Amino acid sequence: VGSFYVLQVLGVFQTDDEISSYKNANGQIIQPSASAGDFKYQDTNGDGKIDDADRVFVGSYQPKAFFGLNLGFTYKNFDLSVDAYGNFGNKVYNGKKAFRQGLLDNVEASMAYGRWSRGSGINDEPAANAGNLPASTYFIESGDFIRINNIALSYNISNDLLNKIKLSSARVFVTAQNFFTFKKYTGFTPELPGDPTRSGIELNAYPTTKTLAVGINVGF
Repeated sequence: VGSFYVLQVLGVFQTDDEISSYKNANGQIIQPSASAGDFKYQDTNGDGKIDDADRVFVGSYQPKAFFGLNLGFTYKNFDLSVDAYGNFGNKVYNGKKAFRQGLLDNVEASMAYGRWSRGSGINDEPAANAGNLPASTYFIESGDFIRINNIALSYNISNDLLNKIKLSSARVFVTAQNFFTFKKYTGFTPELPGDPTRSGIELNAYPTTKTLAVGINVGF
C-alpha cells in the first residue's frame, strides 16, 4: 500500500537494429512494435513481452523521516524567526512529465530541446510522443525536500522615538512564506498528500505560491 510498482526503463532505443536485437532467452523480440526513440523496458520475468507482470518495486511515498526546525534570534531592536520542515527517504510520481508530452499546452524548454532525436544519443528522454507512456521509473523521482516555510524580520521602534510620536508601540516587519524550497524533484511540489493509494502522485497539483509581505504594527 502506498508503494510504486512500475516498469523499469533501461534506456532509449537509438536505432531500429537495437529493437530487433532486444530478445529474451528464447529469441523472442521483446518490443517488436517499438520505434527508435521509444523507451526500452526491462522484461523482468523473461517471457518475451512487456506487461504488468514485469513491474518492479521502486519505493514508497511514505518518508523514512519527517523533520522540522524553528529558530529565533533577537539583537537589540531586531527580531528574526525562521521555521523550516521537510522529509527524506521517499519517492514521488511526476505525472507532469506525461502531460507535457501531449502538446495541449506550452511545451517546456527542457522537453523541446532535451528530447531524443536520431543521432542525439540521448538515453533518458524519449522522442516526441502522444503522452500515453506506461507507468515506469521515468516518472519516479526523489521526494526529499526542505522548505523554508516562514521567515520574519522585524524592528521594534525605540521608546525614545515612540514618546516623541506619542505611540505605545510600533513594529516594522517583513515576512516571506514558502520562499525557498530545496528539492531534487523536477515537478511543481514533492508534497503530495492523499489517501494511501493516491498520495505521492502529481497529476494536476498547482505550484506552491510564495508570499512576501511588508507591514507595520502600532499601538496607541
